[in-house]
Amino acid sequence: MWVLPKGKIEVGETLQGAAIREVNEETGLKVEIIEFINSIEYTYFLKVENMYYRKKVFFYLMKPIGGGFINHDQEFDEVLWVSKQKALKTMTFDSEVEIVKESFLLAEKQSKAG
Repeated sequence: MWVLPKGKIEVGETLQGAAIREVNEETGLKVEIIEFINSIEYTYFLKVENMYYRKKVFFYLMKPIGGGFINHDQEFDEVLWVSKQKALKTMTFDSEVEIVKESFLLAEKQSKAG
């Protein structure tokens, strides 16, 4: 399964703070936010609790400022950089593919702006 980092907001944490923390925990990278990309909503089922949950995830365009993949947590088997084409072909969920596409457009816009 190939997905983007995401998680839950801790008490007293902002959306942006949670995003930075989750990316750091799950990838090992220290990052800073450039701008908001978009959000997605979905429902998932936890068999153990026999419950459906609704989740909303906020995604941000970020840039690495330190750290390294060697420091990623064990939630993921592998963390790596891939080409734009490979990212679009290997992402598991269509909603996240759309987020990645939007991130490419925003990154291109950012690089032209400055």
